[in-house]
Amino acid sequence: MTVQTTDPSNTYYATNLPIASLPAGTNVIGVEIHKFSPSIAGITFDLELFGNGVYVPPTLSFTPAAGGLQLSWPTNSAGFSLQTATNLSSAGSWQIVSGPYPLSNDLFDVSIPINAASAQFFRLIKSSP
Repeated sequence: MTVQTTDPSNTYYATNLPIASLPAGTNVIGVEIHKFSPSIAGITFDLELFGNGVYVPPTLSFTPAAGGLQLSWPTNSAGFSLQTATNLSSAGSWQIVSGPYPLSNDLFDVSIPINAASAQFFRLIKSSP
């Protein structure tokens, strides 16, 4: 769809791209701009991108290990932090498990010792930008 204006240098071009057309992971947008007329001194560029779709959070997996747990999640979830708590009824009880998180076979892989004195809960939470 093109929205025509009386100022051709401010013509708006809209397009839609199906989410299925994008490969998994980080995508890059390439843009080429041209002057409308060689007599125009400057050039401007505006880009607006909207996205919608289904967000699937990363899966946190665990494997029992000697004296603890081995927790792992996909490396394409680098914007997430591992948190732990011993009490689910207190919203402020979650603590970040400090990183950096080691990489192994395209997974972040963290060994956690088991605390036999209390229950332990784990979650991944989106880190602040």
